[in-house]
Amino acid sequence: MVSKIQDNTKKVLANTFGQQPKKIWILKNEVELEVSLDTLLIGDIVVVNTGEVIAIDGLIIKGIAMID
Repeated sequence: MVSKIQDNTKKVLANTFGQQPKKIWILKNEVELEVSLDTLLIGDIVVVNTGEVIAIDGLIIKGIAMID
């Protein structure tokens, strides 16, 4: 039973992290730019549109969201 739970957990984690986008949109000087996720810096403003995977933790500074 424990190994079945561990296998299921590993699959869920793999699926979750497999959905991580490699590119994201950031807002710089009022212009949206597509950049690689690994170039993201603290303080960058990330633009997320409906249906997109949210790549990072942060604060919503503008707009309305329902996040699952």
